[in-house]
Amino acid sequence: AIRYATLGEIKGTVQIKTALVDWTTVTTELTIPAGTMILTSENSSVKVTLTEGTIIRIGSQTQVTLTDLSGNTLNPVTKLTLDFGKVWSIVGNSLGAGKYEVDTPLGTASVLDSWMSAEHNTTVPLDIITCLDGHCRYTNSFGVQDLFDNQQLQSDGTGAPPAPGAMDANQAADWNLTKVPEV
Repeated sequence: AIRYATLGEIKGTVQIKTALVDWTTVTTELTIPAGTMILTSENSSVKVTLTEGTIIRIGSQTQVTLTDLSGNTLNPVTKLTLDFGKVWSIVGNSLGAGKYEVDTPLGTASVLDSWMSAEHNTTVPLDIITCLDGHCRYTNSFGVQDLFDNQQLQSDGTGAPPAPGAMDANQAADWNLTKVPEV
């Protein structure tokens, strides 16, 4: 079965771009294929629901591409490319032999079984990864680091990812019911 993504809960200005269509503003629920770029403006957000039930919440001022939606519902392979901004990923079902990854310009954040956020700041090149629940992983060209419940990691990409620490107050507050009602 072909996997797809559905955009919903659109707030503010949300635009999409595909190989065939230039930037278009989305105002109603819409199903999109792999390869679609999503861009949110200030004070804007959108919920992306994948075929197997995984939820991706895209925060304001974020640009992300659904790079890969292959595999099937039992073994889904999902890859996002996060150019800037923040996404929250709620992977509630088993990935089986599949995988879920968010590529940033500095590294790759993976959900192994959990709820994860990935943020990339382009002003001061920095990745901030949080693992609200379960098991997450962050990899860059210098190393690999695992994260577990309520941990976060910050990496500027200049060396091996540092050991994760407890989620700080700002990151914990970002998992609020307004931004991520699934919490």
